[in-house]
Amino acid sequence: MTSKDSTKTRVVIYGSCVSRDTFDFLDQGAFQLARYIARQSLISAYAQPTPLDESDIESLTSEFQKRTIRDDFRSSLDEDLQTFGADADLLLWDLTDERFGVWDLGGGRYVTRSVELVTSGLDAHLQETGTLVEFGSRRHLALWEDALRNFASSVRRAGLRRPPILLAPRWAEHDERGAPVRSVLGPDTRTANRTMRKYLRRAGSIQTVTVPSSMVAAGSNHRWGPAPYHYTDEVYEEISREIMASLRPTRAV
Repeated sequence: MTSKDSTKTRVVIYGSCVSRDTFDFLDQGAFQLARYIARQSLISAYAQPTPLDESDIESLTSEFQKRTIRDDFRSSLDEDLQTFGADADLLLWDLTDERFGVWDLGGGRYVTRSVELVTSGLDAHLQETGTLVEFGSRRHLALWEDALRNFASSVRRAGLRRPPILLAPRWAEHDERGAPVRSVLGPDTRTANRTMRKYLRRAGSIQTVTVPSSMVAAGSNHRWGPAPYHYTDEVYEEISREIMASLRPTRAV
């Protein structure tokens, strides 16, 4: 990433565009991105590493996309938290990358199903060799809950200066003009919102930031295109305000 600036709040992001796009609405003169860990389910993050043939991802043109698959296959989250966490002030987390489920490859190995995995062609291969554990299924929830305990241990060992903040705005059914928006893969918006609550309850001890349901809308001109988790500027601004409020020291009574 960038060189360390001791005058800024250094942020590690574990999640998707929800956290990454929100970061851009924080004061860039006061915040610095230390690491962005994406497309890695909590289940995969604490699974046995999976060998990856580089030729399987050569069709991807983005180095970021290639890195996300490499990191997911080697289950990099704990290592990244220990490497970047000690010098970081804040961890922002969201659950959006859980939505496609994980591939069970046997032997304690799991990899995250993602758009990048589908685009690379690897997903089609894994359909022949693995078993899909679907988001929201009993097995996925059980595996995720086990991984959550490992995640909590990783965060403690990393020595982050503040507790993590989980960003959990509802998925949007419509954009700001009222036009319906849909996810390309994975659950529909209502199913995702209903299912996500099960995971949020299990992460209940972690500070969570949401926005009022009446405010939630997808951005019709979002830079990544319309999707239930690509919001209007107003949503990101509200989330960033909530983050800032959580960082203010409380006055002793």
